[in-house]
Amino acid sequence: MILEDVRTYMAGDGALNALLANNSTDRKMYPDLAPAGAAAPFVVYASANPGGSPDEILKGEEFQVSAFAPTRSAAVAIMRRIVQLLDLQDQIAIPSSTYIIKTCRQIPGGGDQFEEETKLYHVAALFAAKYIRP
Repeated sequence: MILEDVRTYMAGDGALNALLANNSTDRKMYPDLAPAGAAAPFVVYASANPGGSPDEILKGEEFQVSAFAPTRSAAVAIMRRIVQLLDLQDQIAIPSSTYIIKTCRQIPGGGDQFEEETKLYHVAALFAAKYIRP
């Protein structure tokens, strides 16, 4: 539910944009799956546990962010920046016009691997956020 806000927040970071070699037409941040032929490096984000139940006041969402790059060091550098941006604990800086995001933190999980088919390194991290509707 909050993933578009998280993506917009990440896309506004100059350091992350530089690591991804972003341009104004392709932010290189894709929901769920990168398009076929996407130029690396890029980021894929996906919900691992969307939204909780409708009667919850403080909703929770877990999501995974993955960095893909031709070298492991590039993928790790991208993920380090993403963790700096999103592992905010209670000091939230993620703006949202739809939700009030209360917390966001990195949680155990993720990992890294080399994908033989794409010849890309993949580094992933999991995050948990708590939010409410205003």
